[in-house]
Amino acid sequence: MSDYYNSIDVHIGARLKLCRTTANLTQEQLSEQVGLTFQQIQKYEHGLNRISASRLYEFSQIFRVPISFFFEGIDNSNEHLTEISYFTDNPETQKETLELINAFFSIDDRNVAKSLLDLAKTLSKN
Repeated sequence: MSDYYNSIDVHIGARLKLCRTTANLTQEQLSEQVGLTFQQIQKYEHGLNRISASRLYEFSQIFRVPISFFFEGIDNSNEHLTEISYFTDNPETQKETLELINAFFSIDDRNVAKSLLDLAKTLSKN
């Protein structure tokens, strides 16, 4: 059971890191906003320290995401956690993912953005 909770802490930390990097914030900048050291943010992002409910709420407010965002992708079997861990720990994949996210959200025409999303979904099925 302990490993299960550790996996969840790692998953939530990876989601925090995704929010932070997508917002183009450094660990130090985020730590200043919440009154922590950047080392504490590092520990959160790696799942070494658990994020309390009140702190998670604070992060959700900063990044304007629902708290449930941090739990997306978690299931009881933990199968998806392995995939997410690989995905977020692989520097090459993470860089490309962040570039894709930033490019997607910089598209002003939402119809074009939706078409791009539909294309990506279609390509991923092949």
